[in-house]
Amino acid sequence: MRIHALVAVCSLLALPAAMAAQRTAPVPGTRRPAQPVPLSPQPGPIARASAYQRSRVSVETYPIVSYVSAPPFSGANSISQWGGLGAGTRAEYRSTSSLTATLDMTTSVLGGQLSTQTVEAGTRFRPVAWDHALRPYVDARVAFLSSGGAYSLSANDVVPIGAVNGLQYSRGFGGVVGAGMEYWIARSFALTSGISVLRSQMTTYRYTGSAFPSDGRYMMTTYRLTLGLKFNPVHAIQIP
Repeated sequence: MRIHALVAVCSLLALPAAMAAQRTAPVPGTRRPAQPVPLSPQPGPIARASAYQRSRVSVETYPIVSYVSAPPFSGANSISQWGGLGAGTRAEYRSTSSLTATLDMTTSVLGGQLSTQTVEAGTRFRPVAWDHALRPYVDARVAFLSSGGAYSLSANDVVPIGAVNGLQYSRGFGGVVGAGMEYWIARSFALTSGISVLRSQMTTYRYTGSAFPSDGRYMMTTYRLTLGLKFNPVHAIQIP
């Protein structure tokens, strides 16, 4: 019995060694597999397989609130002022990231003694890069104007109802300077706002009544406030 007990004890002691012997021993001269190496950053041209670019051409529409200062139609030496409402359309062509060529067509038909139409060509400068959401700008343009309407020879240069006794048509050239800013609200749309001053020399070509200035020429100053919506198409380009 003592022999059987001794054999059993020896078997139990030898069991862990036998189990350890079942493990695969590393082959001499070999290393364990290293951990995976993190991937390096993707090259820029590959990461930017496509990018968005705004078109060189954009279109904008805007309402105009104007304040006009011109000689009165009664022929006095004072100045007549009136306000008006109108609208305009602007087309832009971007030559560089900061400089664009502009073409504006405006009309002012509500309020005041005259209705005025303009065609304005010039440039717009933006000191901030085109990919910024908020971009200020400065405008400089030359303008061709035509105006016409009915007037009264009343003392205060206000056209009373039923008291129209003159018709006037004139045209001329002037200059426009202005400033404002645009804010991109979507990829292709931006809100724009601005203020400008239009100074022009007008020449009267046809009128009735004898109280208009005898030489037919006068200076007109127009202050304009605008708020518009700009559309600039965006397309995707492949970067090699």
